[in-house]
Amino acid sequence: MLSSPNPALIRRISYSTFALIALAFVLLFFKGPQGLPAFQAKWAHVQATEKSNAALKQEIEAMREKNYLLRTDQEAIRVAIREELGKQSKGEVTYKVEKPKP
Repeated sequence: MLSSPNPALIRRISYSTFALIALAFVLLFFKGPQGLPAFQAKWAHVQATEKSNAALKQEIEAMREKNYLLRTDQEAIRVAIREELGKQSKGEVTYKVEKPKP
């Protein structure tokens, strides 16, 4: 007649099976295609995008300030026209200096 299985043996086998499954998940997490390397690449991409967004926000704010000045300040309008069209006022001498090549 068959005897009932030893509960200690069943418990040991259950713990071992659980440990092997947990180990497999850990290895998959660190080495798998959707694991840690993919997460690090995505995180680097997010950081670069956030940095780019911050720079664009600063550029937008500078453009808003310049736009506000061009709507309200007559002197700023004159300066912008002179810069854009290369015009100058009476008695004004303008020197154009080329930027050095790197």
